[in-house]
Amino acid sequence: MYMYDLFSVFICMLIFILFV
Repeated sequence: MYMYDLFSVFICMLIFILFV
């Protein structure tokens, strides 16, 4: 479960960087 959260945050950051 923790790994899933970590991956989710990583994807979120990636999307944020892509948009910015």
